[in-house]
Amino acid sequence: MRSGAAWVLEGRFMRFGWGLPALAVVLALAGCVNREPEERAAFIAYLEQVAAPQAGVVAAPPDPPTRKALGDYEAQYEPMEAAHAAVREALAAQQAALQALRLHSVDEIVARQDGWDRLAERLAAARTGLEQARAAADAARAGMEQPPDLRNAYARAYEHSVTAPAQALARISGLLEPAVEDARRVAGFVARHRDQVDTDGPLTQVRDPSVRSELNVLLQALNGRSDQVSQAQALLNGLAGPARQAP
Repeated sequence: MRSGAAWVLEGRFMRFGWGLPALAVVLALAGCVNREPEERAAFIAYLEQVAAPQAGVVAAPPDPPTRKALGDYEAQYEPMEAAHAAVREALAAQQAALQALRLHSVDEIVARQDGWDRLAERLAAARTGLEQARAAADAARAGMEQPPDLRNAYARAYEHSVTAPAQALARISGLLEPAVEDARRVAGFVARHRDQVDTDGPLTQVRDPSVRSELNVLLQALNGRSDQVSQAQALLNGLAGPARQAP
């Protein structure tokens, strides 16, 4: 090989030693395409769907093509997505509680004794999960770097699908959890005094006057929650619409 030249002698053949590296550099440069504007536009378009009133409390998650179009901005959607999942679970738990609290007799309360325990646990877990998901999303959002157009779209979608429903659901939880706890107390009391209490549909008879007095106190406490349960139902109806379930 000549000193300082790029020609390489291999047996009877010569080749240019820089040819393949040069080609690799060309291919690498061709692969470097700035897709940020397109990805940002796709993200803003999706966020506008999230913030739309017809989207309901939580819009449907992006389908695979949309998720792919978000590109690197998918990382900014993930905290919101986790909060959406927590909102859906809180909604489902509270809807189950409202259904269970449509009571007409002591017999119905007692028949759901095991269900009250599970429902109380589910409501508490959903409340805690939503608090944690919102706190994590708030923290992640605070650290995001976003151009003004994206920041504005994100703020609208976040308020509509995270902040507002989380606040409403926290209030609803505060109304429903005490009512479920009172129903659980009634069911437990009747179970412990089953030999003194007879239930037959809407009728309840208690043989021991002292047991009857204690049961009346518990029932009065539960009945006193009726306004709170009605408020919870109204608040739930007042949200932007039923959340769409993830596919």
